[in-house]
Amino acid sequence: MHSLRSNEKVLLAYFSYTAFMAAIYGLPWERQGHAWLLVLALFGIFALESRYSNLISSALRDWLPQSLILVGYYQVQWFVAPPKDNLHEAFMRMDRLIFGLGFQQAVEVAGPVIPQVCETVYLLLYTFPPLCMAILYIGRNSQLADRFLFPFYLTTFTVYALLPQFPTLAPRIVYPEEFTPHFTNFFRTVNLWNLNNIDISTSVFPSGHVAVAFGSVYGLYRCLPRRKRLWGALLVAAIVVYVTTVYSRYHYAADGLASILIAAAANWVAGSFSQDSLPDSTPTAHSTVNMTVR
Repeated sequence: MHSLRSNEKVLLAYFSYTAFMAAIYGLPWERQGHAWLLVLALFGIFALESRYSNLISSALRDWLPQSLILVGYYQVQWFVAPPKDNLHEAFMRMDRLIFGLGFQQAVEVAGPVIPQVCETVYLLLYTFPPLCMAILYIGRNSQLADRFLFPFYLTTFTVYALLPQFPTLAPRIVYPEEFTPHFTNFFRTVNLWNLNNIDISTSVFPSGHVAVAFGSVYGLYRCLPRRKRLWGALLVAAIVVYVTTVYSRYHYAADGLASILIAAAANWVAGSFSQDSLPDSTPTAHSTVNMTVR
């Protein structure tokens, strides 16, 4: 395990979890085999790169595993179960309280402007992680990639792991007549098409979108705490994502709140355990970390 970076341990733990879940759900042997093959392949790739590392392979090791966010998300579709109406009712009570306090009116106070901004940011969500990585690389802080990825992956994959445990449907499906937005735009049309055609149907609690957003914020903050404008702007974008999930009825308010709490817990874990897994091939890595973070 010495050759594994902290974020890679999260990846292996999650995909091992889905492989075990595939067995528990009695999925076909072929699918179970594919799940374990992915775990073994990842372990082998990480081990080989550690042994024969160079500048290019180390960079690819930071960047390419981000594609596993979608792989892990779509694996959750294996574990579909009947939705629980009692959860829908509990979550909707919270939404009715929020909307009763004027939430929808606040978002629509400027007409279609804020809803359009919300839908645009929501559509751009999955650019957040590569954008953060680009900020680190362009700023010559690539040695901090693991410090970013660890809380980000821990947040995101913890949320994915919880989805099958709380089978629920989006409020726009269960309660189509309540709190429907008064404005539509091109980006909302695209978002709805994506959610209706290529999204999973296992659950909406906790929110995967909010997890990616706030996991990115905490990860970037841990790397560059003094760059307040960078992580502050990302925090604003993450809040917009959360607002959009509720306003557009993609999620209940409780879905995003749970993901924010999970992100905070992941940040605490990242701060409590040493996980500055810097590449061994970078002799000045630790001094760079100190100069950047302190």
